[in-house]
Amino acid sequence: GQDRAAVQQYVTAHRRQIVGEFTELLSIPNVGTDHAGIRRNTEFLLAMLQRHGLKAELLETAGNPLVYAEKYVPGAARTLLFYIHYDGQPVDVPNWKQEGGPFHPVMRDGRMEDGGKIVTNFASLNNFPDDWRLYARSASDDKAPIVALCAALDSLGGSLRSNIHVVLDGEEEMGSPSLTAAIARYRDKLRASMLQIGRAHV
Repeated sequence: GQDRAAVQQYVTAHRRQIVGEFTELLSIPNVGTDHAGIRRNTEFLLAMLQRHGLKAELLETAGNPLVYAEKYVPGAARTLLFYIHYDGQPVDVPNWKQEGGPFHPVMRDGRMEDGGKIVTNFASLNNFPDDWRLYARSASDDKAPIVALCAALDSLGGSLRSNIHVVLDGEEEMGSPSLTAAIARYRDKLRASMLQIGRAHV
């Protein structure tokens, strides 16, 4: 429909900025037990969500914090809650298959398993063919949906018809041990008409 067309047009016109933001986010280590890396992620995500027009804050838990954001639409009758996670699985750095390590994003002109070649200086490009792939730890699981959601919200601008709530979990890859208690603690912020769990498809 019209919303889908608006998103596609926006993405086409802003690919360089979207890929740049994605690359920055992927460059921050996000293993759940690395508390310094987790805090760097939360700081980046707070600023990122605010840049995209949401009011953002940290919700402290017994473990890694949740990053929470909201955008209210005057007169909206429903609220959509998006759950995505920002932590990643542990990684065996010495055995990572690309130079630079798991948190050094690399663009390839095809799938790595199909022999896709590295694209140098990709950050300066404005167009990225559909078969190109950006490789780094947590690229698809689960940082891509965060960037995609922000781009979608930007593209829809004033045409949003629902309130938007976003919660980013920092312990999903560890089984979200702090989430149940946090849901009870922050029930009012997490109340919504519908929950969408963000997951990239590759």
